Amino acid sequence: MRKLFVVFKKIIPICFLLAATLSIGQQKNNKLKKNLISSDQIELERHFQILNSAINTVDSAKIYNDIASVHLKSKYYLAVPKYDSVRYYGNKSLQLTKSDKTTEGIQQYLRSLNRIGNAYKNEGYISKASENFNKILNITENISNPSNFYEARQSATTEIASFFAAQENFELAINQYTSLFEYIKDKNIDEKKISAIVFLKFGRFHRKIGRMDIALQYAYKAKEVATRNDSFIRVAMAYLELAFIKFENHETKEVDLFLAKAVDLLKNPKYIGLLAEYYYIKALIADRNTNVFEKIQNAEKAFELLNKQTVSKKHITVGNLLYEAYKENGDFQKAIAIVEDTRTLEKIISNNEELKKSAFSEITRRDTNIVFEQNKSQTKSNVILFVILLFIMAVITTIYFFKDRQKKIRLSMIIAKKNEQLKQLNEAKSQFFSNITHELQTPLTLIAGPLEQVLNENKEPLDPITKGKLQMVMNNTNALKTLINDILDLSKLKAKKLKLNAQSTNLDTFFNTTTQKFIQLTKQKDISFEYCFKDLEDFHAIVDTKKLEKIINNLLSNAIKYTQLDGAISVLGTLTKKNQLKLIVKDTGVGISAADIPQIFDRYFQTSDTTKPLEGGSGIGLSLVKELVELMNGKVTVESELGQGSTFTITMPVKKATTKLSENYSNTEFLNTDISLDHLQLETEFKVKKHTVLIVEDHTEMQEFIASILQKRYKLIIVNNGKEALEKLQTNTVDLIVSDIMMPVMDGFTLLGMIKQSETYYDIPIIMLTALAEINYKLKALTVGADDYLTKPFVSKELLARTHNLLERYITRKKIKAETIAQEDALEELLTKTDDETNVLTSIDHRKHTKTDIELIAKVAKLIEQNIDNPDFKLNDLSEKVFLGERQLRRKIKLITGLSTKKFQQEIQLLKARRLLEEDTYGNVTAVAISVGMDNVTRFSKLYVARFGKHPADYF
Repeated sequence: MRKLFVVFKKIIPICFLLAATLSIGQQKNNKLKKNLISSDQIELERHFQILNSAINTVDSAKIYNDIASVHLKSKYYLAVPKYDSVRYYGNKSLQLTKSDKTTEGIQQYLRSLNRIGNAYKNEGYISKASENFNKILNITENISNPSNFYEARQSATTEIASFFAAQENFELAINQYTSLFEYIKDKNIDEKKISAIVFLKFGRFHRKIGRMDIALQYAYKAKEVATRNDSFIRVAMAYLELAFIKFENHETKEVDLFLAKAVDLLKNPKYIGLLAEYYYIKALIADRNTNVFEKIQNAEKAFELLNKQTVSKKHITVGNLLYEAYKENGDFQKAIAIVEDTRTLEKIISNNEELKKSAFSEITRRDTNIVFEQNKSQTKSNVILFVILLFIMAVITTIYFFKDRQKKIRLSMIIAKKNEQLKQLNEAKSQFFSNITHELQTPLTLIAGPLEQVLNENKEPLDPITKGKLQMVMNNTNALKTLINDILDLSKLKAKKLKLNAQSTNLDTFFNTTTQKFIQLTKQKDISFEYCFKDLEDFHAIVDTKKLEKIINNLLSNAIKYTQLDGAISVLGTLTKKNQLKLIVKDTGVGISAADIPQIFDRYFQTSDTTKPLEGGSGIGLSLVKELVELMNGKVTVESELGQGSTFTITMPVKKATTKLSENYSNTEFLNTDISLDHLQLETEFKVKKHTVLIVEDHTEMQEFIASILQKRYKLIIVNNGKEALEKLQTNTVDLIVSDIMMPVMDGFTLLGMIKQSETYYDIPIIMLTALAEINYKLKALTVGADDYLTKPFVSKELLARTHNLLERYITRKKIKAETIAQEDALEELLTKTDDETNVLTSIDHRKHTKTDIELIAKVAKLIEQNIDNPDFKLNDLSEKVFLGERQLRRKIKLITGLSTKKFQQEIQLLKARRLLEEDTYGNVTAVAISVGMDNVTRFSKLYVARFGKHPADYF
C-alpha cells in the first residue's frame, strides 16, 4: 500500500501539469479572432471610398492590391484568414493590368501575382504559389527596363528560395539567389538595390551546409547594406547571423561581441522573435560551456518570448533544449512539463494546417456565391442598359481626367528637373568654396612662413615700428586662416560630416577665458565691455568647447565691428530652470533693419538696405553660428532696432558632468611655454651638408619657401611632380623626400605607393606636406607608408624637427643594416672554412629584410598599441604573442627598425599621441599622456617636442 501511495503521489502532480499545458494551448487558440480588427476595417473602407474616385485602370488596380494587402495582413490574428479575399481582389487587379504595358501597369500586375502567391503559400499550396512567383521571374526576364521591376523579382526569388529551404534543400535555395545575382550583373542593375535580407538568407543557407567562409562574407554584406539604409532591425538580424557563424566556428569572444551589438538594437519589445533568437544563442553557448544554470535561464527567456508569438517550429527547437537543461539539472518535473508543453504546441501547428484546409473550403463557397450573383444580375436587361450608359459617361470623364493628369505630370516633371538643376548648382557652389579654401592654404603658407622666419629667426632685433607692422600682418594672416576654417566647417555642415567632440568643461572658466581675449579690442575703440556668468561657478558640463568658442568669437567680433566709439557691449551667461545654457550678447551698435532680420542667418547674406553704408564681410559668420548652435541642439534668436543695437540670445541643452574629466582653459601648466629646439642641435649653418632631400612640389613659390628652410642644412633636389621625382631617384642618392599630394602628371599618393613598393627605395623616409587637412587623407597616406604628414600652413621649426628626426632614424637603420650584412658575410665565410662549427651556426637567421620581417614588425606595433595603457603588458607577453623568444624579438626589432625595443615602444606611443592631439580627442595634455601610457607628463612633453618639433599644449 505504501508503494502504491508513493506512485500516486508522483502521478497526481504530473496530471495537473498535463491539464495546465493543455489549457495553455487552448488559450493560444482562443486568442485568434473571427473578424478584422477595427483599424483594418477602417483602412478597407477608406480604400473602397478611394476606389469610387479612381480615374483609370492602373489606379483601380493599385487600390485592389492595397485591399488584398489588408486581408493578407490579417493572417496574424484571424482564426480563418481571408486568403480567398486576397486572391479575389488580386485577380481583379490582374484583369485590369494584364494588357497594360506602362511601367505602373506592369508593376501593379507583378504586385498582384505576389499577393496571390503569398496567399497560396500561407495556405500550404506550394505548387500554386510557385507558379505565381515563377510568372514574376518570367515577366522580368526580358523586360526593357529591368531596374524598375527589380524589387518584384527579388521578392519572388526570396519566396521560391524559402520553399527549397523549408525542405532543407539548401543547394537549390542557393541557386535561386545565384541566378538573381547573375540577373543583376547581366542587366546592369545597381548592386545597391540588393536587399540586406537577400545577403542574409544567402549566407544562412551556406551556413546550413557548412560553408562558413561564404556565410561570413554575406552576413557582413547584409550588415553593410542594412547600415547604409538605416534599417537597424536588419542590422540586428545580421549581428545575430554573425553570432551563429562565430558560434559554430568556436570563436566565443566574437560571438559575445555580436550578441551585445544585436541586443543593443533590440530594445523595442515588439521585436520578440529576434530577442528569442538572441537568448537561444546564449543558451547554446552556455550548453557548450556546460553552464547548466545559464542554459536554463536563457532557454526559459527564449521560450517565454516565443510563447507571445504565433506557434512555429522554433518553439519545438527551444523546448527540446530547455528539456535537456532541466534534465541535466535534475529538475525532472519541469522536464516532464516542458515535454508536454512542446507536444501541445506540436498539436497547435497541426491544427493550423487543418485551418488552412477549412479556409480553402470557405474560398470555394464564396467564389460560387460570386458567380451566382453575377448570373442573377445579368438577367436584368434594363439594369444592363443603365450600366452601359454610365460606363460611356465614365469613359468620357476618364479621358478628360487622364489628359488633365498627364498635363499635371508633365508640369511636375519640368518643376522636378528645375529643382534638380538648382540642387546641382547649389552643390557645385558649396564644392567650389570647399576647393577654393584648400587652394588658399598654399598662399597662406607662403605668407605666414616667411613672416614667422623674419619675426623669430632674425639674428638682429627688428626696430619696434617694423616689428609692429609685421606683427599686424601676422595677426591678419591668422584671421584669414580662421575665415578659411569657417568656410571648411560650413562645407562639412552641408555634407553632414561635422561631428561634435564633447568633453567635461568648467563653463565659468571657459567663458571668462574666451571673453577676456576681446578686452584689448574693445579698449582700442573705447567701448564699454562687461561680462557676467551667473550660476556657472564650478559648473562642469559636457560640451564641445571648440565649436562653442567659435560661436562666441563670431558674435563678439560682429558686436565690436558694428558698435561705435563710446558704445557698450555686454555678455551674460546663465543656467535656466530647465538646465539649459542661456547666453546673451548685447551691443549698442548700428542695429539691423526689420527687413534683414529674417535673412540675417542665411549663408553669404548681404544687406540690401541702401541707407546703410557698405559694410563688407563674407556673410558666413552668423550662418556658421546658427548651424553650429543647431548642431548642438540649441536655438539662436536676434532682437534688433536700427540705431539702438542688437541682442543675440542662444539657448542650448547642457549635460552636467558627473566627473571632472578635464579642466579646459584652466590648466596653465603648459600654456605660454617657450618651445626651444636647442636640444636637437640644429645649427644655424652646417659646414658640411651630409644629407640630400628631394622636394616634390609643383608650386614655384612654395618650392622656394621650403628650400629656404632646408637649404642651410641639406643638399636639395627640387622637382615639379611625382614622375620627375622617380627619374631623379634613378640618378641621385636621396636620404629623405618632402612631397605635396595634389600635383599634375603624377600625384603624391601615386608617388608614395610606387616608392613603398620598390625594393630599392622603400626605406627612404617620406614627409607628405599638403593643404589636405582632412583625417581621411592623412590616414590614407600613413596607411600607404608615409613616415610623417604635415599640413599647410606649417611652422618652419616643425618641418626642421620632423626632417631631422626622420633622417636620424634613417641613418641609424642604414648603419645597423650595413653592420648586419657584414656580420652575415663573416658568418658565411666561417661556414665555408670549417665543418666543425656548422652545428653551432646553422640556427642563426641569415635572411635580410623580407615581407615576413615587415609583417612581424607590423604585428608587434599593433600589439603594443592595443596594450598601450596596460602597465602589466611586458616584453615576455609580447614575445609569447609573436611566438619568439625575448632576446630574439629584441634583435629582430633592432635589425629591422634601427631602434631598441624601448625606443620602438616609445615611437608608437608618440605617434598615437600625435593622432589624439590632431583629432582633438581629449581636452588637455595630461589626458593624452596618460592615454598612451606615459604618467610623467613633463617627460612626455619633452619627448614629443624632440620628435615632432611642436609642444603638445600648442594643439589647445
